[in-house]
Amino acid sequence: LAALRAELVASVHRAHADSGGGPDDDVVLPSGLVAGLPSRLPSWATRRPVSYTGFLQRAPGGTVCVNHVYGGWGRFVSRFLDSVEPRAVRETAAAVSDALGPGARAAQVRPVSGFNANLHPLFVRDEIGADRSRASLGMDDVELVHDPIGDEVRVRVKATGAWADVLYAGVFAPLLLQPRLAPLLMDHPHGITDFGPLVPRHRSPVPGGDLVRTPRLRLRHLVLRRRRWELAGGTVAVLLGELAAEGEVPVGTVARWRALLGVPDRLYLHAPPPGRGERVDEDLLRALDRPKPQYVDLGDALHLRCLGKWLARHPDGVVLEEALPAPARGERHAAVELVVETYRAGHAQGREER
Repeated sequence: LAALRAELVASVHRAHADSGGGPDDDVVLPSGLVAGLPSRLPSWATRRPVSYTGFLQRAPGGTVCVNHVYGGWGRFVSRFLDSVEPRAVRETAAAVSDALGPGARAAQVRPVSGFNANLHPLFVRDEIGADRSRASLGMDDVELVHDPIGDEVRVRVKATGAWADVLYAGVFAPLLLQPRLAPLLMDHPHGITDFGPLVPRHRSPVPGGDLVRTPRLRLRHLVLRRRRWELAGGTVAVLLGELAAEGEVPVGTVARWRALLGVPDRLYLHAPPPGRGERVDEDLLRALDRPKPQYVDLGDALHLRCLGKWLARHPDGVVLEEALPAPARGERHAAVELVVETYRAGHAQGREER
């Protein structure tokens, strides 16, 4: 699988370079190349079903932008099921059951751990829980065993010997829950999808350090990754100094730096990716503690007044990302994000992706 990933990345980078593509030219994934990947995956990677949730926004011209891709199986929609029509629970259960395949026994695990957003309804028949009076299966009713046929570690119901497909549909990061739940939380461990390796990194010198630019990544009408500009901490310090020197509304400094970096007027200002430490859970907590993205309109005087303050939150560097779609003014415009859950049946079931 690692070799296939490396081959895909190299092919995409090579095609972009051969076409003379630069940081302002979109990286376009060939549809044929992507369509051929499933047949080349190792059998163990396709044996069990998978589900992912895409967070999308529509942009002008029929473009659809992908904000995030996380794990599926009802994880980001289930907590709202009690607030909509009752049929939503039935439809969710039917979609999950259909993806798992005939005869599959699905069971939810629903730890709360004091996090109210983790409260969500039961949308399959079974639940594995510590309180046997409320859950159809107790913690002692299941066991973790090696399946020699599929060469997998699976959860099995002791009384019947049947495999259980354990679904965790909470939004609280599994790494931060009780370690004893790990075998259940990781039965379908589909996490965050990162398209970053597919785009080449163009490096150039700027005051205070190097500027790293990455182009937009597209597959047909889907924008999988927006254009980005990564500024080092030294560059942020130089920019902050020039902004402060000009005064309250630093129009001249912003215009000069906008031309130097090659950025559009409308951006989102992000914290840089956190460094990796010795513990994954501590890394996650540090990542969650970073400042939230900030929308910036470089043509707005009020935003220029605040730009220095916003940049000062990121002394170690900052990532600028194109605002696509850009916020629009007026009562008719509203920010809408679509949540689309997808499923792919396991290879052994011989069924198609949907």
